[in-house]
Amino acid sequence: MRYARWDLSQVHLVDEHSGQVSARLYPLDKAANANGIRRPLEPVATRGAAGSGAHVAPATGIAPLLENLMAKQRATGLPPPYLPQVARPDNEHEGETP
Repeated sequence: MRYARWDLSQVHLVDEHSGQVSARLYPLDKAANANGIRRPLEPVATRGAAGSGAHVAPATGIAPLLENLMAKQRATGLPPPYLPQVARPDNEHEGETP
């Protein structure tokens, strides 16, 4: 049986038309990435306004795009495209297969 051996520490991304090396690809160390150590995140309000000293108020209400879409849907006069399912009592689930 013949197979190609690849040294994945020396992989380059090459443009097939020009033959020029675009980038070097590095192997992914899954064991090191899975150790769970992550960079701590700072609060969003302090990240954007840290240098300016401005206070960022938390968002309230419905997002503007969603509010616009809901207004357009109401203007059509049609029922909502999604109706939430009404929860049934537990005894009605007996005998049903998942």
